[in-house]
Amino acid sequence: MTHLREIFMRRLIFLLVFLILPVFATAQTYPDYASLTVNDTAGLLTDADRAAISRQLDSLREDTGVEMVLLTLPRLSDYAANTSMETFATGLFNTWGIGDKDRNDGILVLVLVEDREMRVELGSGYGRGWDNTAQWVIDRSFLPSFRDGNYPKGITTGITDIVDTIARPFAANAAPPEKPKTGGIRAIWLFLAVIPLILLAFRRKVSSFFTRFRACPSCGKKGGLHSENEILQQASTSATGLGLRRLTCSYCDHDESTEYTISKRSSGSSSSFSGGSSSGGGASGKW
Repeated sequence: MTHLREIFMRRLIFLLVFLILPVFATAQTYPDYASLTVNDTAGLLTDADRAAISRQLDSLREDTGVEMVLLTLPRLSDYAANTSMETFATGLFNTWGIGDKDRNDGILVLVLVEDREMRVELGSGYGRGWDNTAQWVIDRSFLPSFRDGNYPKGITTGITDIVDTIARPFAANAAPPEKPKTGGIRAIWLFLAVIPLILLAFRRKVSSFFTRFRACPSCGKKGGLHSENEILQQASTSATGLGLRRLTCSYCDHDESTEYTISKRSSGSSSSFSGGSSSGGGASGKW
């Protein structure tokens, strides 16, 4: 009996380890927010762009109560190496608590510049009918400029489109707009576009892989670079804040730091989001 008990215990321990290990393998962290409107961690916008978008989103919140926030990151692998962008965006949305906790009307715009991917994550209050609308906004307002490398234009145009097409209509209890009708020629064009899109997606995955293991500018070794961001000074209603983006190498003494500006907070803004959540609704895009 003792021998059988030992066998049973070993198998039980093995099973527990098998079940627990994947949890640690997929562990991830989320960045902190410095602003309730614009968190340009990747440094894609000018100070003027950040200030203009911040005013626009502050106005949206004051007029409708809808909380909408922009987050740009260099790459997803800094926070979640084995997680999809969609899963990461939902987890981040819920961790921050974007949107009213009863209406769940928050909106997150996530841009991963080196991964060449983006996501518009919608609060669970929108329902699946708004997912198509989010996809149309991404395709027509964000991606064309992103493909040209004009991130400020894509972001400012896209943010305005989301505010006018999704956030304000939803706050006014409007239904999602109907899907545009497409004819036979459109369908044929989409079919013919499948092959180049597949090839492009494959190229982007390969490019993203090598970006994550790019060579250190000092020692030339790959796989040792790590970036992190630190808030040096919180933004207030009267002054901008200051952040420090740091790039270090585990193989050598390379230590590169770049400062970035954090937009002012409006006097009507609180210091935190209102506890909203997302059930994974929204849309994604690649360029």
